[in-house]
Amino acid sequence: MVINDILPKQPVLDKVAFDITTLFDCEIKETYFIKIKGKKPGGLLYSNWYNFQTKFKESSIRKNKENIPPSQVLTLADEVAVDLDWLKYNIEPREVVLEKWSNTYQWRFDLLKTNISLENVFEDFPILKQSFGYQLIEADFQKAYEGSSHYFDQWDTFKTRFVSAALLKIKDKQSLNILKSFNEQLEETQNLLVLLLMHAVLPPTARIKRSDKLKRLTVEDSRIAFVIWRPTVGEIETYLKEIIELRYLSKTTLQPIICLKGSSPYDITEYYLYVSSVFYKFDNILNCLDVCFKCFFVLNLKYPVECSLFWTFIQKFFYNIHLTTDLKSRSLSELLKELQPNNINLLKNDVDMQTL
Repeated sequence: MVINDILPKQPVLDKVAFDITTLFDCEIKETYFIKIKGKKPGGLLYSNWYNFQTKFKESSIRKNKENIPPSQVLTLADEVAVDLDWLKYNIEPREVVLEKWSNTYQWRFDLLKTNISLENVFEDFPILKQSFGYQLIEADFQKAYEGSSHYFDQWDTFKTRFVSAALLKIKDKQSLNILKSFNEQLEETQNLLVLLLMHAVLPPTARIKRSDKLKRLTVEDSRIAFVIWRPTVGEIETYLKEIIELRYLSKTTLQPIICLKGSSPYDITEYYLYVSSVFYKFDNILNCLDVCFKCFFVLNLKYPVECSLFWTFIQKFFYNIHLTTDLKSRSLSELLKELQPNNINLLKNDVDMQTL
């Protein structure tokens, strides 16, 4: 079209898009052409025509009628633009999705440093709304923090040592009751209980304004900002809707939160992560925790103030990420020091789990 001076009239682009989908069953017509009344057409065909036409307007390509493969003439910016367009209208094949997602990483990284809202991020990148969208978040985290450790590598050791430390630190009745029944629970339930107990060991110290009064945050405030559970998915959605409305009135937003299907922490059957109206489903609580944490870093989000100490501990202890802007507190510093692998005193004083 460029070489032969064929203008990108909408009927022409519409026919080319149709021919592409005829040749390739897996392609979608809207990827290549979208009719927009009164405006330039959307899709890859027009953007490619425009890029080629601009780049070679005065070149010898027109004179010599040479057919140069696109891979030899596209600039980096062109490639990113094409990949971004492709990602808007395609969700497979998965290996191509991951390749194009990786190619556009720097562009998205720069965008997320602006004041773009989380809602707009998911609108600009609708592929994140797919059930596998969390895998793209994981891919970005791996690219940005390639040297970070992974909590699965040390979770079992941490769990044993944390429970020993918690026995000496926790005073509230609810948490002590959790500890008493700890050994009777299945491993998956124990993992969730450990995460709940961490909020009692790292109680929030901040105050927030509610009803024109400053309110000191509680351990329960910290827990429900991290995880909620309800008997049905419908009840989870109803609760989230109520919270979002309250957040809107206070001019704040709901950050990523773990949602569990079950009437209590002892009978959980399904695990979800809620991010900007999207539910990602997982097999267990630790996978939820992992991706939830990565959302904060990849999507440039702040920890909820209610449980910021909890998340800062996760960041430092399990992922070995230390920032100058990290929250500081005595309880956080003490716990980090006590649970370090080289802390001989805690190793000697580990409580036999069977005696809890």
